[in-house]
Order: sequence, then C-alpha cells, then structure tokens
Amino acid sequence: MGQSGPLAKIAGFGNMAAAIVGFHNLTGWPDRPPAGLFGAYTDYVAPRFTAMALLAALDYRRRTGVGQYIDQSQAECAIHFLGPAILDYTVNGRIGERVGNSDPVFAPHGVYKRRDKIRMTTIGLQSCAATMTTGGAYAPQ
Repeated sequence: MGQSGPLAKIAGFGNMAAAIVGFHNLTGWPDRPPAGLFGAYTDYVAPRFTAMALLAALDYRRRTGVGQYIDQSQAECAIHFLGPAILDYTVNGRIGERVGNSDPVFAPHGVYKRRDKIRMTTIGLQSCAATMTTGGAYAPQ
C-alpha cells in the first residue's frame, strides 16, 4: 500500500485499494452496509495505466536517452473512475451514496422481472434521460 507511509508494509490488493479510494461507499443498497465492487477492481484497471506509463517512459528514453522511474499506485489509477462523484461533491457539495440498481444518468434503469420469472433484465436508456433533463424531444411538457 505504497512505498512509504503507515501502510507501506501491507500488501496492496485490489479490493483493499478500491475500499480505501471510496468505491465501497458508492456501491450497494442505501439501507445495507457497503457492498464493494464485483472484484479486485484496481487489479483490473491499474495495468492499463501502467502500460501507458511504460510506453511514455520508453518514448522519453528513445528521444532523450534518459530513463524514467515509475512510481504508480493502484488506488491513484482507480480514483480516476470516481471523477464524476468527486466533481459532483466539489461543485455541488453532494456526497455520493449507495443507490442499489438506480442510476443518475440512465432512465429507466433497474432490475425488472421477465415473463418467465427466472431471469432479470436491466434496462438503461441514456439518450432519453439526457434529453429529458435538457428539454429535448422527450422532455415532459
């Protein structure tokens, strides 16, 4: 959990980094404890940032002959994906909450029973929701 600091001696696993960054507070149902993500989320997203950092370092070395030291945190890579929640707090003062299957952008959005009553279907229509909120063709009259 970092090269220095109080957590430096603790092994960094993706599920721990996701919790430290704040994903767990935004996932799950409002009336239940935080659920966390489907897996070790930062383990999945951090390698993409690592690949870009390596390519940039290799390009810099090719152009200048000087190598680079890459110090990258899984948590710092993952926090990028909390941008909308961080921006909403910064601009509007709203603290993100767990909303279950609801969604602030996609509407209608939820889990609905199908005719066979065995499977569930999720429906989300971003274009209609965006149009409704901006006064477009689907906006309530």
